[in-house]
Amino acid sequence: MESQVVARRRGWVVLALGLVLSCRPAPATSPPAAAAATARPFRCGAATCDARTSYCQLVKTDVLTLPSTYSCVPLPAACLVREPDEAPGCGCFAAGTRCDLCSRLDGPGAPHLQRTCVGGR
Repeated sequence: MESQVVARRRGWVVLALGLVLSCRPAPATSPPAAAAATARPFRCGAATCDARTSYCQLVKTDVLTLPSTYSCVPLPAACLVREPDEAPGCGCFAAGTRCDLCSRLDGPGAPHLQRTCVGGR
């Protein structure tokens, strides 16, 4: 009985018959330090986006009772940054990209792009 309690604390599986699986669970893994160091986070509403791979899309409604919505949207290939300190400008978006207003924001967080729709445009 005591060995079952110890086994459960270690994350091992105890079978219904009281047998303990002999293999150890895989160790917990965390993202490599290099990957975490290169992330360039910024806030987009309640979400956190990565400036290397996404931009913030803000959709403001023209109806006062409806809330504005924020979302992280993948950057088009032309906007992907190649260097750690590089930040694209609004010119990298193709004509006709949703949300007519584009701006580059330098903070808080990493410099990033935001496209804003007002009343659905």
